[in-house]
Amino acid sequence: MTEGLAENQGRLENSTLPGAILWLYGTDDITSPATVTYDTVNKMLINGNDINLAVLEGAGHYDVSAAGQPLIEARLRQLFDIT
Repeated sequence: MTEGLAENQGRLENSTLPGAILWLYGTDDITSPATVTYDTVNKMLINGNDINLAVLEGAGHYDVSAAGQPLIEARLRQLFDIT
């Protein structure tokens, strides 16, 4: 593990973010293993974060945002009260 990664390990898991989070994860992601993603999300939930985890079948690490575009657009409409 590089020095930068070692310094930041656990920071996200141990933080409380100021709002609801939409977390997108693709089942074909080989960059972020499912176990790491689920572990991180669970730790963040324990810390009181409001996380909506969307697991996108067949999406990889770099195309998850395109696969999740409808969810992203819905969240933005909700945040900015756009109908």
